[in-house]
Amino acid sequence: MISYNRNSVQSPDWLVDKRNKKQNDSMLLQFHQDTKKRWKETGKKNTDWPSKIKDQWKDCRDKLIEIFHGKCAYCDTRRMGHGNVEHFRPKDLRKYWWLSLTWENLLFSCERCNQSHKRREFPLGPGSMRADEPLNNHHFENNIIINPLDEDPEALIAYRNDGDQENLVAEPSLTSPKRVRVTTHIELLKLNEDSQVNLARREIRNVFNICLSIYRNPKSSASDRKDSEIQLRYMASDDGECAGMIRYLLRKHGYPKLIA
Repeated sequence: MISYNRNSVQSPDWLVDKRNKKQNDSMLLQFHQDTKKRWKETGKKNTDWPSKIKDQWKDCRDKLIEIFHGKCAYCDTRRMGHGNVEHFRPKDLRKYWWLSLTWENLLFSCERCNQSHKRREFPLGPGSMRADEPLNNHHFENNIIINPLDEDPEALIAYRNDGDQENLVAEPSLTSPKRVRVTTHIELLKLNEDSQVNLARREIRNVFNICLSIYRNPKSSASDRKDSEIQLRYMASDDGECAGMIRYLLRKHGYPKLIA
């Protein structure tokens, strides 16, 4: 994982414009009230969000892809199929429903992280109160899952070589509560268990090892060293898959200058 800048693209007017936001808030409230009433009367929960809401999610997709350079916010790969508009705080009709059309709550993720691993999970740290209605400020929650738009994952996550792959671990210098938090984040999203993510990290690390071997070898030609440097810089850039791992390895081997 690496951090991203939401301000790298223009915010969608249909979500942030005050007039539009007021209309969206009213639409969400009405839908929530209608669903709650129907649930109470019939015992059935309506999980089919109105098309006006779903259309706005679709309209955000291209902007989110641009912010995250086409990669999943969590596993940092492009091996995602179609990819999903991800609600950091889940679009649940019982909690956080009022954030369903909030620009700051939207990320881009692969289908595995969104639908199979994170799903509607949103654990909080010990003693943290959950915002269970719009008037409660969710910014005071102590969320476990790391949001790469609000935090720098590189300060929290390290990588450990376990034979044929680099596994994510909590940065050893963190305090015990923070290490527990990062470990829970890694386990919940199955970042060391998903076979596709593991395959991506292995393949990318193998390319990294080859490029670094050429780059640091004094017997390599100037042309080969330059080509390897260009490749390593790209792998460490925001465009590179598993860029967090590459940056960690470059620092570990003493080449932080290759990180832009």
